[in-house]
Amino acid sequence: MKLNYKRTVLVGLAFLTIQAVWQLYNTEIPLILTEMIGDILVAANKAQWVDKAARILETDFPITTVVNAIMSVDNVMAVFLLPILGRLSDNTSTRFGKRTPYIAFGIIGAAVALPFVALFYARNSIVGVAIMLAIILLAMSVYRSPAVALMPDVTPKPVRSKANAVINLMGAAGTVSVVIATFIIGKIFVSGVPFYTALFIATSVIILIAFFVFLYTVNEPKLVAEMPDDDGEETEEERLTREGVGIKMQSSKLVSLIFLLLAVAFAYMAYGAIETNFSRYATGVLGLDESQKSLPMMVAMGAALVCFVAFAFVSNKLGRKRVIIIGVAVLAACATLASFITNIAVLYVLFALIGIGWAAINVNFYPMVVEMAKGSDIGKYTGVFYTFQMAAQIATPLLSGILIDSLSSIGMRILFPYAGVFLVFALVSMLFVRHGEAAEEN
Repeated sequence: MKLNYKRTVLVGLAFLTIQAVWQLYNTEIPLILTEMIGDILVAANKAQWVDKAARILETDFPITTVVNAIMSVDNVMAVFLLPILGRLSDNTSTRFGKRTPYIAFGIIGAAVALPFVALFYARNSIVGVAIMLAIILLAMSVYRSPAVALMPDVTPKPVRSKANAVINLMGAAGTVSVVIATFIIGKIFVSGVPFYTALFIATSVIILIAFFVFLYTVNEPKLVAEMPDDDGEETEEERLTREGVGIKMQSSKLVSLIFLLLAVAFAYMAYGAIETNFSRYATGVLGLDESQKSLPMMVAMGAALVCFVAFAFVSNKLGRKRVIIIGVAVLAACATLASFITNIAVLYVLFALIGIGWAAINVNFYPMVVEMAKGSDIGKYTGVFYTFQMAAQIATPLLSGILIDSLSSIGMRILFPYAGVFLVFALVSMLFVRHGEAAEEN
């Protein structure tokens, strides 16, 4: 069975918009919040609010922890809303399909709210910024699960691993598009209000263009109708699941699932910390300016972009588990080395390897989890996968922020050792995984 690559690319436009917004959110929002909270603290000190309180605010306020806590709000919302919205979209029926209405609402909502973040930043209104961020996060939560679920809706089982690679490639394209916009706009405006205004408007334009192409080319009801009635012979386990008869997972498979989910959590703890904190690491430790601070992450995403589809085929030959282990090992080695590197050229090489390692992991985690699902359980296992992923992304900004703030002698330099420790945990967890290979992949 062959994958329809054109169809998958067009379906992946929805995921492209998700990753484009997250790239902007993870890179620029921490800087905006840090600056605005810092201004509030300075104002509090100048206003001579209770002398002792003012001194505490000026010297001991854990600003990185607070910023990272705010950055984790989207993941807290996701843990609660993604399963609900995914289930709700399962039961939706419109002439546009069951996923497309949620995708439309979410993308348009985010695109409209994004420029207002820059507007309220220009007016130094942290309340306005907070309200706009809440709207954006709600909009993203509305359509994230439906956008992810659309791929298996229109893709036969045997080629879903390859399709997942294409979807991840589209996500990387969304990330890279915003990184390129950041670089170009940074060269023009350097920093400050004009920079953020142009960047947030540019991101809105990027996701709206992707959405309108998606809307024009993806006829969800037609694609679902073209799906074969049966991807293969129904097993007894699938029949019982379809008929609502409860069955227990084999103990060995359950152990594999638990360790696989732990590996997912540990890997996202590591990579999420880098994503959340690197823009400040780049400016504070490496001394990069606004136009340069995102370039290492762009190199990583570019390397991942090149490798996503290739790893789908490599995984069929070597096995998903082996490819994940190799990817985690590469990431752990790079995180260890990055702690000692200040040469920008060498850092770019390391981030290229980080992108390659992340591609190896990201292509295979989700397919390994749903490979253990049967029949109508795919939605449930997808929810479990995202629960562990989101839980990690909730915890890691807080934990890394606490470490950065509390270890004053090291500060932001703890970032890569922190990531390296969790990558070692992920590597050890993967050694206990015995199931999840692609038995039916072609």
